[in-house]
Amino acid sequence: EASLEPLGLDIELQEGEQTVKFSPEFGNVLSIGSGDAPIYKVSVGGETVMSCDYECEVELEEGMEVVIDQAFPDVDCTYTVTYGEGAENCIEEVYTGDGAIDFDGSKFVCKAGTQVTLSFDPSYKVDAITIGGEEQDLSYMYGEYSFIAVEDAAIHIEAHPYGDITF
Repeated sequence: EASLEPLGLDIELQEGEQTVKFSPEFGNVLSIGSGDAPIYKVSVGGETVMSCDYECEVELEEGMEVVIDQAFPDVDCTYTVTYGEGAENCIEEVYTGDGAIDFDGSKFVCKAGTQVTLSFDPSYKVDAITIGGEEQDLSYMYGEYSFIAVEDAAIHIEAHPYGDITF
């Protein structure tokens, strides 16, 4: 699904090359959404501007080429997991929509485009998660963290066990 904003004009996207006419004064932002499956990648002029998300906005210019790659490549992604001091047992389970993934505590494998969820032991406070060198936003994380698998990467987890309070 796509539309020109701020006018809200729907554009029917088609397979292959397509020309979209727009008005620079009234509707020059292409809003792309994918509904229930993430978009693999959106490129403008050969540069990736978004990957692995459900929506993207591109400010249009005359003659610009926007390429939308919806489908993820059919490849396995291997994730290697490392831990900060005291965090070694913080992950209880790794799973996808198809169920639990075989996870030995240090690595797991899944298909590109799969939503992966890390489920944490509730007795741990997760302080930071870094995937592929990029620190993740944990603002809305409550016991689980989900991401879309794209490529082989390292995951580093900083966590510590909650303390005991005696009454």
